[in-house]
Amino acid sequence: MKKVVCVVVLACVIMGGAFAQAKPAAAASAAKNSIGFDLFRLFDNLIYFKTGYALGTTIAFSYERQILPHWSIGPDVEMQLWGSTGFFGFGLVMAAEGRDYPMADFSKFFLGTTFGFGIKSIGYTGSARDTDFGLIVSLKMGYKLVTTKKIYLEPSLSYVHSAQVLYGDRWQGGLRLGWSF
Repeated sequence: MKKVVCVVVLACVIMGGAFAQAKPAAAASAAKNSIGFDLFRLFDNLIYFKTGYALGTTIAFSYERQILPHWSIGPDVEMQLWGSTGFFGFGLVMAAEGRDYPMADFSKFFLGTTFGFGIKSIGYTGSARDTDFGLIVSLKMGYKLVTTKKIYLEPSLSYVHSAQVLYGDRWQGGLRLGWSF
């Protein structure tokens, strides 16, 4: 009986060592970078158009680099253009985003924070421009739904605090379409 127990324990130790060596090789080949395009921000101005506010668009891009199994960093850029009878506007936000992936998987649930700078300018026909700029900070949570080995969808929800009067504090949804490499 002692021999059977010793053989089983020895077999488990050997198999555990073999599987432990296989995991870093698989993790090393996984994607460490991603580029995303926020579809939700692209279509949110259509909602404003339906309410008669303005016709416009927002284009938001992001880059993300995994620096540790649980952590990633990268820049976010958002550009806004809109207009209506009597006024037009332009907005630009540039921010750095950090994320924590608690499950140590670059394609799962995440918590993140963004810190950046934004500017928004509105021009009225026949009068001066209103320009507003300041710091923007947000807290975000979301989930990466990997559809293929390279393509993913990323629904998220964030609370954005802005020092700008024209932006204001708000809850903001997001749906990124991205490519991992």
